[in-house]
Amino acid sequence: MKISEGNISSREWITLLGLILALALPAGGMAAEIDWGSPTNVLTGSSLLDGPLCLKPNALGELHLLYFNSDLNWIGHGYWREDVWSIQPVTDPIFTTWHDYSLALWGNIPWSVYYDETEGSLQFSYTMGTGWHPSEIDNTSGAVAMRYAISPTGNSHVLWVQSIGGESGLIYTHDEGGDWHNEWVTSMSMIPRYELDIALDSSGDPHMVWYNPDLDRLMRVTRIGPHHFDLDAVAWTGTVYWLDLEMLAGDVPYVGFLDSASSSEIALRSVYFNGTEWRDDVMIDDEPWIYCAGMAVATDEGIDSHNKYFVYGTDAGFVSLFRMDTWERQPLTELADYPTMTSLGMTWIGASGRAALTVIGRTDRAISFLLGEPGAAPATDLALDLMLNQSSYAAGDTLRLDLEIHNPGANRVSDVYVLLEVFGEFWFYPDWSQSLDSVTRSTSAGATVTIPIIEPVVLPAPLAAGGPFYFYAAAFEPDALDIDSLISNIETEQFSFE
Repeated sequence: MKISEGNISSREWITLLGLILALALPAGGMAAEIDWGSPTNVLTGSSLLDGPLCLKPNALGELHLLYFNSDLNWIGHGYWREDVWSIQPVTDPIFTTWHDYSLALWGNIPWSVYYDETEGSLQFSYTMGTGWHPSEIDNTSGAVAMRYAISPTGNSHVLWVQSIGGESGLIYTHDEGGDWHNEWVTSMSMIPRYELDIALDSSGDPHMVWYNPDLDRLMRVTRIGPHHFDLDAVAWTGTVYWLDLEMLAGDVPYVGFLDSASSSEIALRSVYFNGTEWRDDVMIDDEPWIYCAGMAVATDEGIDSHNKYFVYGTDAGFVSLFRMDTWERQPLTELADYPTMTSLGMTWIGASGRAALTVIGRTDRAISFLLGEPGAAPATDLALDLMLNQSSYAAGDTLRLDLEIHNPGANRVSDVYVLLEVFGEFWFYPDWSQSLDSVTRSTSAGATVTIPIIEPVVLPAPLAAGGPFYFYAAAFEPDALDIDSLISNIETEQFSFE
């Protein structure tokens, strides 16, 4: 079927482009409502539990947790294995005003970073299961916020804030052969508290984000070389109250954060870096006030994963968010009696494909633990797969694009749309004009067919560098174009010219 822009309604045109833009961009993906189990206690008692909950999984599907016991003045460690939690202190009693610390895993060995005000030093500690072994990183006082990451080779990377005499600075510290090296990143007039994070890519290089309170910007820090950093804005924000950085497969940084978008609401937002620019700067949800938040993302599934989940606490209770064609709210009724002015720890357990959540119940002074089982993603009639032979091209390279259509059900006839987006303008297969266009295809039950979209073509020289550009594909019922007639996933491929 071929329909020009002039003889279709603007609603149909907007519907198609809206579907492509809203559903196809990697921030989405189809997911299902998550089933949270009943909370169980990790720790109970009369001591006041405070500070952040640092929750991390290992490759075996076990969990490690850090928390702070304000009455006893020590950082505690929880280890979840075979559905049982065990608890031990990480530190002797310490005096720390900020109650901040960070957790990283090297294999199944938990490592922690924290500031001991009594000793006036930034410390790290690890355990092999028989006690913790502390050591000093930096003996300069004033560490008030810190995040920690360890490479597969065991090299430590710490992003932290130092505040002395009303002056604050962001510092990157790393070890080389057992020697610690401090590198000053930038100065600031205010303390960002917990609003910073660090993650490592597949090469072990650090990626850092932090909230700059002087500029009201979420910033990225790129280390160009020793003592040489580049700072650029990730997003314009109000005050950022929480953020979490995860490195997804393909070395894609993904950031969730709370943003005081206006004087009357707090927004939960997410952004990711596609190698060229930060994208998907969308408001996931907003409330008059959000007290705490957590994020669980299947990092090994990459940016296209449907397994992205958030939990946050409001005056009305806890809410769980999951992605269908849009972000969907789900009241977390399992925590109906829990106060929402609390701390959350949340992560994705890749080994078992579940989300994990820890929460401090202020009234009973306990840490509670929940597991979330994602339901099956909604089935689609046709499964589309765009197959681009490369993601980056230079002059002389061969470009080829195929579309694979798999039909798991009965015989189907569909209108298949393939679009090319170049800086916000769209061209439609097969004529590659800017008139709305599609091809009609019959697919037998159980069959997989391949359509050559772009036959192999050698790119000419000179070839202007540019990108990213996007191909999209979607299938609809014949002669219909609306949300109810969509009978496939929305598929996307990204590429650029060098």
